Amino acid sequence: MDTQKPKTRKELRELQERKARLRRGSVPFFTVFFAIFVIAFIFPLRPTQSVREKRNLTPFPAFSLSSLGNGDYFEGISLWFSDTFPFREKLLDVSSAITGLHGYGSIVLNFDVAATVPVREAEPAPTPSALPVTLPAEAPDGEQAPPPQESTVPPEAEDVPETPEEPAPAFINDGNAEVAFGQNIQIDDSAYGLFRFNQSNTDVHIDAVNAFSPLAEENGIRFYDLLVPSGLIRIADEFSSQLGCSSVSEAFSYIYSRENSGVVPVDVFHALALHNEEYTYFHSDHHWTALGAYYAYEGYCEAAGLTPIPLSSFEEINMGEYRGSYYYNVPQPGKLETDELIAYKPISDLSMIVYGNDSTYNWPVLGDQTHADVTRKYYAFLGGDIPLGVITNNSVPEGSSCMLIKDSFGSPLAVFLSEHYHTLYVIDYRVYSTVTNGTALDFALRHGVQDIILSQSIELVQSDKSPVYLRNILK
Repeated sequence: MDTQKPKTRKELRELQERKARLRRGSVPFFTVFFAIFVIAFIFPLRPTQSVREKRNLTPFPAFSLSSLGNGDYFEGISLWFSDTFPFREKLLDVSSAITGLHGYGSIVLNFDVAATVPVREAEPAPTPSALPVTLPAEAPDGEQAPPPQESTVPPEAEDVPETPEEPAPAFINDGNAEVAFGQNIQIDDSAYGLFRFNQSNTDVHIDAVNAFSPLAEENGIRFYDLLVPSGLIRIADEFSSQLGCSSVSEAFSYIYSRENSGVVPVDVFHALALHNEEYTYFHSDHHWTALGAYYAYEGYCEAAGLTPIPLSSFEEINMGEYRGSYYYNVPQPGKLETDELIAYKPISDLSMIVYGNDSTYNWPVLGDQTHADVTRKYYAFLGGDIPLGVITNNSVPEGSSCMLIKDSFGSPLAVFLSEHYHTLYVIDYRVYSTVTNGTALDFALRHGVQDIILSQSIELVQSDKSPVYLRNILK
Protein backbone atom coordinates (compact mmCIF):
# COMPACT_ATOMS: atom_id res chain seq x y z
CA MET A 1 0.00 0.00 0.00
CA ASP A 2 1.25 3.46 -0.86
CA THR A 3 1.56 5.35 2.44
CA GLN A 4 3.46 8.36 1.10
CA LYS A 5 1.86 11.72 1.73
CA PRO A 6 0.96 13.86 -1.32
CA LYS A 7 3.73 16.30 -2.13
CA THR A 8 1.89 18.64 -4.46
CA ARG A 9 -1.50 20.27 -4.56
CA LYS A 10 -2.37 18.17 -7.61
CA GLU A 11 -1.60 14.92 -5.74
CA LEU A 12 -3.56 16.15 -2.73
CA ARG A 13 -6.54 17.02 -4.92
CA GLU A 14 -6.42 13.59 -6.60
CA LEU A 15 -6.29 11.87 -3.20
CA GLN A 16 -9.29 13.83 -1.94
CA GLU A 17 -11.24 12.98 -5.10
CA ARG A 18 -10.48 9.26 -4.66
CA LYS A 19 -11.69 9.36 -1.06
CA ALA A 20 -14.84 11.20 -2.12
CA ARG A 21 -15.59 8.57 -4.79
CA LEU A 22 -15.12 5.81 -2.20
CA ARG A 23 -17.50 7.56 0.20
CA ARG A 24 -20.10 8.05 -2.53
CA GLY A 25 -19.78 4.40 -3.60
CA SER A 26 -20.23 3.12 -0.06
CA VAL A 27 -23.43 5.08 0.58
CA PRO A 28 -25.75 2.74 -1.44
CA PHE A 29 -24.18 -0.32 0.17
CA PHE A 30 -24.62 0.89 3.72
CA THR A 31 -28.11 2.23 2.90
CA VAL A 32 -29.23 -1.20 1.67
CA PHE A 33 -27.47 -2.89 4.59
CA PHE A 34 -29.20 -0.60 7.09
CA ALA A 35 -32.61 -1.12 5.40
CA ILE A 36 -32.23 -4.92 5.57
CA PHE A 37 -31.13 -4.59 9.21
CA VAL A 38 -34.26 -2.60 10.05
CA ILE A 39 -36.60 -4.93 8.10
CA ALA A 40 -35.08 -7.96 9.83
CA PHE A 41 -36.29 -6.68 13.20
CA ILE A 42 -39.85 -5.81 12.16
CA PHE A 43 -41.75 -8.56 13.98
CA PRO A 44 -44.93 -8.49 11.83
CA LEU A 45 -42.82 -9.28 8.75
CA ARG A 46 -41.24 -12.35 10.30
CA PRO A 47 -43.09 -15.54 9.30
CA THR A 48 -44.21 -18.11 11.88
CA GLN A 49 -44.78 -21.02 9.49
CA SER A 50 -43.03 -22.41 6.44
CA VAL A 51 -45.51 -23.69 3.86
CA ARG A 52 -42.72 -25.14 1.72
CA GLU A 53 -41.07 -27.02 4.58
CA LYS A 54 -44.42 -27.93 6.19
CA ARG A 55 -43.39 -26.88 9.70
CA ASN A 56 -43.71 -24.19 12.33
CA LEU A 57 -40.70 -21.89 12.49
CA THR A 58 -38.68 -21.26 15.64
CA PRO A 59 -40.64 -18.97 18.02
CA PHE A 60 -39.10 -16.04 19.89
CA PRO A 61 -37.87 -17.49 23.21
CA ALA A 62 -39.62 -16.73 26.47
CA PHE A 63 -37.43 -14.87 28.93
CA SER A 64 -36.41 -16.40 32.22
CA LEU A 65 -33.49 -15.89 34.58
CA SER A 66 -32.41 -19.52 34.20
CA SER A 67 -32.36 -19.35 30.38
CA LEU A 68 -30.48 -16.05 30.60
CA GLY A 69 -27.93 -17.55 32.96
CA ASN A 70 -27.17 -20.70 30.95
CA GLY A 71 -27.13 -18.93 27.58
CA ASP A 72 -30.27 -20.61 26.21
CA TYR A 73 -32.11 -17.31 25.88
CA PHE A 74 -29.62 -15.68 23.51
CA GLU A 75 -29.15 -18.95 21.63
CA GLY A 76 -32.94 -19.04 21.17
CA ILE A 77 -32.92 -15.51 19.81
CA SER A 78 -30.21 -16.48 17.35
CA LEU A 79 -32.22 -19.49 16.14
CA TRP A 80 -35.38 -17.37 15.90
CA PHE A 81 -33.57 -14.65 13.95
CA SER A 82 -32.09 -17.04 11.37
CA ASP A 83 -35.19 -19.25 11.01
CA THR A 84 -37.80 -16.52 10.61
CA PHE A 85 -36.03 -14.03 8.37
CA PRO A 86 -38.54 -11.89 6.41
CA PHE A 87 -39.33 -13.12 2.92
CA ARG A 88 -37.55 -16.46 3.60
CA GLU A 89 -39.95 -18.31 1.25
CA LYS A 90 -39.06 -16.02 -1.65
CA LEU A 91 -35.39 -16.46 -0.87
CA LEU A 92 -35.89 -20.23 -0.99
CA ASP A 93 -37.44 -19.79 -4.43
CA VAL A 94 -34.35 -17.92 -5.61
CA SER A 95 -32.05 -20.54 -4.08
CA SER A 96 -33.91 -23.38 -5.78
CA ALA A 97 -33.85 -21.57 -9.11
CA ILE A 98 -30.08 -21.11 -8.86
CA THR A 99 -29.61 -24.75 -7.82
CA GLY A 100 -31.70 -25.84 -10.78
CA LEU A 101 -29.18 -24.21 -13.14
CA HIS A 102 -26.46 -26.54 -11.90
CA GLY A 103 -25.94 -30.19 -12.76
CA TYR A 104 -26.45 -32.88 -10.15
CA GLY A 105 -24.20 -32.25 -7.18
CA SER A 106 -25.10 -35.52 -5.47
CA ILE A 107 -24.66 -39.14 -6.44
CA VAL A 108 -26.23 -39.92 -9.81
CA LEU A 109 -26.59 -43.52 -10.90
CA ASN A 110 -28.65 -45.95 -12.90
CA PHE A 111 -30.43 -48.82 -11.26
CA ASP A 112 -28.34 -51.34 -13.14
CA VAL A 113 -25.23 -50.14 -11.28
CA ALA A 114 -26.94 -49.27 -8.00
CA ALA A 115 -25.65 -52.43 -6.34
CA THR A 116 -22.11 -51.06 -6.57
CA VAL A 117 -23.03 -47.92 -4.62
CA PRO A 118 -22.72 -48.26 -0.83
CA VAL A 119 -25.99 -47.36 0.91
CA ARG A 120 -27.08 -47.68 4.51
CA GLU A 121 -28.93 -50.95 4.93
CA ALA A 122 -32.56 -50.45 5.91
CA GLU A 123 -34.16 -52.35 8.77
CA PRO A 124 -36.31 -55.11 7.24
CA ALA A 125 -39.85 -55.62 8.44
CA PRO A 126 -40.20 -58.95 10.26
CA THR A 127 -42.24 -61.51 8.36
CA PRO A 128 -45.86 -61.95 9.46
CA SER A 129 -45.03 -65.33 11.03
CA ALA A 130 -42.37 -63.77 13.32
CA LEU A 131 -42.97 -62.24 16.15
CA PRO A 132 -61.78 -32.84 32.53
CA VAL A 133 -63.30 -30.44 30.03
CA THR A 134 -66.34 -30.13 27.81
CA LEU A 135 -66.48 -31.66 24.36
CA PRO A 136 -68.06 -29.69 21.52
CA ALA A 137 -71.69 -30.05 22.54
CA GLU A 138 -74.55 -31.12 20.33
CA ALA A 139 -75.91 -27.79 19.13
CA PRO A 140 -79.63 -27.06 19.25
CA ASP A 141 -81.31 -26.64 15.89
CA GLY A 142 -80.20 -23.45 14.21
CA GLU A 143 -77.31 -22.88 16.62
CA GLN A 144 -73.61 -23.42 16.16
CA ALA A 145 -71.73 -25.66 18.56
CA PRO A 146 -69.19 -23.86 20.76
CA PRO A 147 -65.53 -24.03 19.71
CA PRO A 148 -63.11 -26.15 21.70
CA GLN A 149 -60.52 -24.43 23.86
CA GLU A 150 -56.93 -23.98 22.80
CA SER A 151 -55.10 -27.26 22.20
CA THR A 152 -52.45 -28.47 24.61
CA VAL A 153 -51.22 -31.11 22.15
CA PRO A 154 -48.14 -30.11 20.04
CA PRO A 155 -48.48 -28.95 16.16
CA GLU A 156 -53.18 -51.10 10.80
CA ALA A 157 -56.22 -63.60 10.73
CA GLU A 158 -58.13 -64.35 8.03
CA ASP A 159 -59.12 -60.94 6.95
CA VAL A 160 -55.50 -59.81 6.52
CA PRO A 161 -54.75 -58.82 2.91
CA GLU A 162 -52.40 -61.42 1.48
CA THR A 163 -49.41 -60.44 -0.63
CA PRO A 164 -50.27 -61.58 -4.16
CA GLU A 165 -48.20 -64.27 -5.80
CA GLU A 166 -47.66 -61.94 -8.74
CA PRO A 167 -45.89 -58.71 -7.66
CA ALA A 168 -47.94 -55.53 -7.95
CA PRO A 169 -47.13 -53.57 -11.11
CA ALA A 170 -44.36 -51.06 -10.44
CA PHE A 171 -43.89 -47.80 -12.26
CA ILE A 172 -40.08 -47.99 -12.08
CA ASN A 173 -38.93 -51.48 -13.04
CA ASP A 174 -36.76 -51.33 -16.15
CA GLY A 175 -33.43 -50.68 -14.44
CA ASN A 176 -32.64 -47.59 -16.50
CA ALA A 177 -33.85 -44.78 -14.26
CA GLU A 178 -31.53 -41.93 -13.34
CA VAL A 179 -31.28 -41.54 -9.58
CA ALA A 180 -29.90 -38.72 -7.45
CA PHE A 181 -29.54 -38.63 -3.69
CA GLY A 182 -30.25 -35.44 -1.77
CA GLN A 183 -32.40 -35.01 1.31
CA ASN A 184 -34.83 -37.12 -0.73
CA ILE A 185 -34.39 -39.46 -3.69
CA GLN A 186 -34.90 -38.01 -7.16
CA ILE A 187 -35.68 -40.71 -9.72
CA ASP A 188 -36.00 -39.36 -13.22
CA ASP A 189 -38.74 -36.70 -13.00
CA SER A 190 -40.16 -37.64 -9.58
CA ALA A 191 -39.10 -37.31 -5.94
CA TYR A 192 -39.53 -39.86 -3.16
CA GLY A 193 -38.90 -40.06 0.56
CA LEU A 194 -36.51 -42.60 2.06
CA PHE A 195 -38.72 -45.19 3.77
CA ARG A 196 -37.07 -46.72 6.85
CA PHE A 197 -38.97 -49.38 8.73
CA ASN A 198 -38.88 -48.81 12.52
CA GLN A 199 -40.23 -51.81 14.39
CA SER A 200 -40.55 -50.19 17.83
CA ASN A 201 -42.60 -47.25 16.52
CA THR A 202 -44.63 -49.55 14.28
CA ASP A 203 -45.43 -51.70 17.31
CA VAL A 204 -46.80 -48.62 19.08
CA HIS A 205 -49.29 -48.27 16.22
CA ILE A 206 -50.25 -51.94 16.44
CA ASP A 207 -50.60 -51.89 20.24
CA ALA A 208 -52.72 -48.72 20.17
CA VAL A 209 -55.05 -50.15 17.53
CA ASN A 210 -55.37 -53.50 19.29
CA ALA A 211 -56.12 -51.83 22.62
CA PHE A 212 -58.76 -49.58 21.08
CA SER A 213 -60.65 -52.08 18.91
CA PRO A 214 -62.27 -54.03 21.83
CA LEU A 215 -63.51 -50.76 23.30
CA ALA A 216 -65.04 -49.78 19.98
CA GLU A 217 -66.58 -53.25 19.53
CA GLU A 218 -68.12 -53.21 23.01
CA ASN A 219 -69.92 -50.01 22.08
CA GLY A 220 -71.12 -51.21 18.68
CA ILE A 221 -68.64 -49.11 16.72
CA ARG A 222 -66.97 -50.51 13.61
CA PHE A 223 -63.24 -49.75 13.51
CA TYR A 224 -61.24 -49.63 10.26
CA ASP A 225 -57.49 -49.29 9.79
CA LEU A 226 -56.72 -47.59 6.48
CA LEU A 227 -52.94 -47.38 6.13
CA VAL A 228 -51.65 -45.07 3.42
CA PRO A 229 -48.62 -46.27 1.37
CA SER A 230 -45.73 -43.98 0.52
CA GLY A 231 -44.92 -43.01 -3.04
CA LEU A 232 -42.34 -45.81 -3.09
CA ILE A 233 -45.25 -48.12 -3.89
CA ARG A 234 -44.56 -47.04 -7.48
CA ILE A 235 -41.06 -48.55 -7.39
CA ALA A 236 -40.29 -52.26 -7.59
CA ASP A 237 -39.03 -53.68 -4.27
CA GLU A 238 -35.73 -54.90 -5.69
CA PHE A 239 -34.84 -51.37 -6.81
CA SER A 240 -36.01 -49.55 -3.68
CA SER A 241 -33.92 -51.96 -1.57
CA GLN A 242 -30.84 -50.99 -3.59
CA LEU A 243 -31.49 -47.41 -2.47
CA GLY A 244 -31.46 -48.46 1.17
CA CYS A 245 -35.25 -48.36 1.60
CA SER A 246 -37.36 -50.88 3.45
CA SER A 247 -40.15 -52.71 1.69
CA VAL A 248 -43.48 -50.89 1.99
CA SER A 249 -45.41 -54.08 1.21
CA GLU A 250 -43.62 -56.00 3.97
CA ALA A 251 -44.40 -53.21 6.44
CA PHE A 252 -48.10 -53.46 5.51
CA SER A 253 -48.07 -57.24 5.93
CA TYR A 254 -46.35 -56.95 9.30
CA ILE A 255 -48.89 -54.49 10.67
CA TYR A 256 -52.07 -56.12 9.38
CA SER A 257 -50.99 -59.61 10.41
CA ARG A 258 -50.64 -58.47 14.04
CA GLU A 259 -53.89 -56.58 14.41
CA ASN A 260 -56.68 -58.39 16.18
CA SER A 261 -59.95 -59.53 14.65
CA GLY A 262 -61.79 -56.43 15.88
CA VAL A 263 -59.88 -54.26 13.42
CA VAL A 264 -61.12 -54.19 9.83
CA PRO A 265 -58.09 -53.71 7.53
CA VAL A 266 -58.56 -51.66 4.38
CA ASP A 267 -56.39 -52.96 1.54
CA VAL A 268 -55.24 -49.62 0.14
CA PHE A 269 -51.84 -50.98 -0.86
CA HIS A 270 -53.13 -53.22 -3.63
CA ALA A 271 -55.95 -50.84 -4.57
CA LEU A 272 -53.28 -48.25 -5.39
CA ALA A 273 -50.68 -50.61 -6.82
CA LEU A 274 -53.08 -51.63 -9.58
CA HIS A 275 -53.07 -47.99 -10.73
CA ASN A 276 -49.35 -47.28 -10.44
CA GLU A 277 -49.09 -45.88 -13.95
CA GLU A 278 -51.75 -43.28 -13.21
CA TYR A 279 -51.27 -39.91 -11.49
CA THR A 280 -51.82 -41.19 -7.95
CA TYR A 281 -48.87 -39.44 -6.26
CA PHE A 282 -47.40 -36.01 -6.86
CA HIS A 283 -43.97 -35.76 -8.46
CA SER A 284 -42.77 -33.08 -6.04
CA ASP A 285 -44.64 -33.97 -2.86
CA HIS A 286 -45.03 -36.85 -0.39
CA HIS A 287 -48.84 -36.73 -0.63
CA TRP A 288 -51.07 -38.73 -2.90
CA THR A 289 -53.23 -36.89 -5.39
CA ALA A 290 -57.02 -36.74 -5.19
CA LEU A 291 -57.03 -39.63 -7.68
CA GLY A 292 -54.91 -41.70 -5.31
CA ALA A 293 -57.29 -40.84 -2.48
CA TYR A 294 -60.21 -41.94 -4.67
CA TYR A 295 -58.74 -45.44 -5.12
CA ALA A 296 -58.26 -45.63 -1.35
CA TYR A 297 -61.90 -44.59 -0.95
CA GLU A 298 -62.89 -47.47 -3.26
CA GLY A 299 -60.90 -49.80 -1.02
CA TYR A 300 -62.74 -48.53 2.04
CA CYS A 301 -66.12 -48.96 0.36
CA GLU A 302 -65.26 -52.58 -0.39
CA ALA A 303 -64.27 -53.21 3.25
CA ALA A 304 -67.34 -51.39 4.60
CA GLY A 305 -69.89 -52.88 2.19
CA LEU A 306 -70.64 -49.55 0.53
CA THR A 307 -71.10 -48.82 -3.17
CA PRO A 308 -68.48 -46.28 -4.29
CA ILE A 309 -69.58 -43.39 -6.47
CA PRO A 310 -67.98 -43.75 -9.92
CA LEU A 311 -65.15 -41.33 -10.55
CA SER A 312 -66.86 -40.25 -13.75
CA SER A 313 -69.74 -38.87 -11.66
CA PHE A 314 -67.49 -36.19 -10.13
CA GLU A 315 -66.61 -32.97 -11.88
CA GLU A 316 -62.84 -32.67 -12.27
CA ILE A 317 -61.33 -29.32 -11.26
CA ASN A 318 -57.77 -28.36 -12.22
CA MET A 319 -56.40 -25.67 -9.91
CA GLY A 320 -53.08 -25.27 -11.71
CA GLU A 321 -49.44 -25.83 -10.87
CA TYR A 322 -48.53 -27.23 -7.46
CA ARG A 323 -45.13 -27.55 -5.80
CA GLY A 324 -44.86 -29.89 -2.84
CA SER A 325 -42.56 -30.57 0.09
CA TYR A 326 -39.93 -32.44 -1.96
CA TYR A 327 -39.47 -29.66 -4.51
CA TYR A 328 -37.00 -27.76 -2.35
CA ASN A 329 -35.18 -30.85 -1.08
CA VAL A 330 -34.00 -32.65 -4.20
CA PRO A 331 -30.78 -32.09 -6.15
CA GLN A 332 -32.42 -30.68 -9.28
CA PRO A 333 -36.04 -29.57 -8.89
CA GLY A 334 -36.09 -28.19 -12.43
CA LYS A 335 -36.16 -31.77 -13.75
CA LEU A 336 -39.27 -32.73 -11.78
CA GLU A 337 -42.46 -33.25 -13.75
CA THR A 338 -44.75 -30.28 -13.19
CA ASP A 339 -47.52 -31.12 -10.73
CA GLU A 340 -51.11 -29.93 -10.96
CA LEU A 341 -53.64 -29.84 -8.15
CA ILE A 342 -56.59 -31.75 -9.55
CA ALA A 343 -59.65 -32.20 -7.34
CA TYR A 344 -63.12 -33.69 -7.72
CA LYS A 345 -66.12 -31.56 -6.83
CA PRO A 346 -68.47 -33.15 -4.26
CA ILE A 347 -71.81 -34.30 -5.61
CA SER A 348 -73.78 -33.82 -2.41
CA ASP A 349 -74.74 -30.63 -0.58
CA LEU A 350 -71.91 -30.40 1.97
CA SER A 351 -71.14 -27.88 4.68
CA MET A 352 -68.36 -27.86 7.27
CA ILE A 353 -67.68 -26.23 10.61
CA VAL A 354 -64.03 -26.10 11.66
CA TYR A 355 -63.14 -26.09 15.34
CA GLY A 356 -59.68 -24.54 15.45
CA ASN A 357 -57.47 -24.14 18.47
CA ASP A 358 -58.78 -20.65 19.15
CA SER A 359 -61.71 -20.09 16.78
CA THR A 360 -64.71 -21.69 15.11
CA TYR A 361 -65.61 -20.93 11.52
CA ASN A 362 -67.38 -22.25 8.43
CA TRP A 363 -65.18 -23.50 5.60
CA PRO A 364 -65.79 -25.30 2.29
CA VAL A 365 -64.95 -29.01 2.17
CA LEU A 366 -63.27 -28.33 -1.17
CA GLY A 367 -61.93 -24.79 -1.56
CA ASP A 368 -60.80 -23.04 -4.72
CA GLN A 369 -57.01 -22.63 -4.61
CA THR A 370 -56.61 -21.83 -8.30
CA HIS A 371 -55.03 -18.45 -7.60
CA ALA A 372 -53.19 -19.44 -4.42
CA ASP A 373 -49.42 -19.72 -4.10
CA VAL A 374 -48.18 -22.86 -5.88
CA THR A 375 -47.00 -24.31 -2.56
CA ARG A 376 -50.36 -23.90 -0.78
CA LYS A 377 -52.77 -25.62 -3.16
CA TYR A 378 -53.08 -28.83 -1.13
CA TYR A 379 -55.05 -26.62 1.26
CA ALA A 380 -57.94 -27.00 -1.17
CA PHE A 381 -58.87 -30.12 0.82
CA LEU A 382 -60.58 -29.04 4.08
CA GLY A 383 -58.40 -25.92 4.28
CA GLY A 384 -55.38 -27.81 5.64
CA ASP A 385 -54.64 -29.76 8.80
CA ILE A 386 -57.51 -28.76 11.05
CA PRO A 387 -57.84 -30.16 14.60
CA LEU A 388 -61.54 -30.93 14.20
CA GLY A 389 -63.93 -30.48 11.31
CA VAL A 390 -67.62 -31.44 11.26
CA ILE A 391 -68.91 -32.10 7.74
CA THR A 392 -72.67 -32.28 7.27
CA ASN A 393 -74.10 -33.91 4.16
CA ASN A 394 -77.53 -32.38 3.67
CA SER A 395 -78.24 -34.85 0.85
CA VAL A 396 -78.06 -37.86 3.22
CA PRO A 397 -80.77 -38.50 5.86
CA GLU A 398 -79.82 -37.88 9.48
CA GLY A 399 -78.60 -40.79 11.55
CA SER A 400 -75.42 -42.01 9.87
CA SER A 401 -72.11 -40.74 11.23
CA CYS A 402 -68.43 -41.53 10.91
CA MET A 403 -65.19 -40.35 12.48
CA LEU A 404 -62.06 -40.06 10.35
CA ILE A 405 -58.85 -39.93 12.41
CA LYS A 406 -56.20 -38.80 9.97
CA ASP A 407 -53.00 -37.06 9.03
CA SER A 408 -52.72 -34.80 5.97
CA PHE A 409 -53.29 -37.72 3.55
CA GLY A 410 -56.82 -38.00 4.90
CA SER A 411 -57.88 -34.53 3.77
CA PRO A 412 -58.74 -35.43 0.13
CA LEU A 413 -60.05 -38.80 1.34
CA ALA A 414 -62.58 -37.00 3.54
CA VAL A 415 -64.12 -35.31 0.50
CA PHE A 416 -65.14 -38.73 -0.90
CA LEU A 417 -66.11 -40.30 2.43
CA SER A 418 -68.48 -37.44 3.21
CA GLU A 419 -70.74 -38.61 0.35
CA HIS A 420 -71.89 -41.62 2.43
CA TYR A 421 -72.61 -40.15 5.87
CA HIS A 422 -74.89 -37.42 7.16
CA THR A 423 -72.11 -36.39 9.55
CA LEU A 424 -68.39 -36.94 9.14
CA TYR A 425 -66.15 -35.89 12.04
CA VAL A 426 -62.63 -35.24 10.76
CA ILE A 427 -59.88 -35.27 13.39
CA ASP A 428 -56.17 -34.69 12.79
CA TYR A 429 -54.65 -36.69 15.64
CA ARG A 430 -51.44 -34.60 15.51
CA VAL A 431 -53.13 -31.33 16.50
CA TYR A 432 -56.39 -32.50 18.11
CA SER A 433 -56.59 -31.88 21.85
CA THR A 434 -57.70 -34.84 23.95
CA VAL A 435 -57.55 -32.56 26.99
CA THR A 436 -60.20 -30.32 25.46
CA ASN A 437 -62.27 -32.78 23.43
CA GLY A 438 -61.65 -36.14 25.07
CA THR A 439 -60.31 -39.32 23.49
CA ALA A 440 -61.66 -40.74 20.25
CA LEU A 441 -63.95 -43.08 22.19
CA ASP A 442 -65.24 -40.26 24.41
CA PHE A 443 -66.04 -38.18 21.35
CA ALA A 444 -67.61 -41.09 19.45
CA LEU A 445 -69.93 -42.02 22.32
CA ARG A 446 -70.93 -38.42 22.89
CA HIS A 447 -71.89 -37.92 19.24
CA GLY A 448 -73.26 -41.35 18.38
CA VAL A 449 -70.52 -42.24 15.88
CA GLN A 450 -71.08 -45.59 14.17
CA ASP A 451 -67.85 -46.01 12.16
CA ILE A 452 -64.30 -44.96 13.01
CA ILE A 453 -61.63 -44.90 10.30
CA LEU A 454 -57.99 -44.55 11.23
CA SER A 455 -56.08 -43.27 8.19
CA GLN A 456 -52.36 -42.89 8.89
CA SER A 457 -49.44 -42.65 6.51
CA ILE A 458 -47.08 -45.65 6.70
CA GLU A 459 -44.23 -43.13 6.78
CA LEU A 460 -45.60 -41.39 9.88
CA VAL A 461 -46.07 -44.76 11.56
CA GLN A 462 -42.27 -45.01 11.54
CA SER A 463 -41.74 -41.57 13.11
CA ASP A 464 -41.11 -40.92 16.79
CA LYS A 465 -43.88 -38.40 17.51
CA SER A 466 -46.91 -39.59 15.54
CA PRO A 467 -47.29 -42.96 17.32
CA VAL A 468 -47.33 -41.12 20.65
CA TYR A 469 -50.07 -38.75 19.46
CA LEU A 470 -52.02 -41.74 18.14
CA ARG A 471 -51.71 -43.62 21.41
CA ASN A 472 -53.02 -40.59 23.28
CA ILE A 473 -56.16 -40.28 21.19
CA LEU A 474 -56.91 -44.04 21.11
CA LYS A 475 -56.35 -44.76 24.81
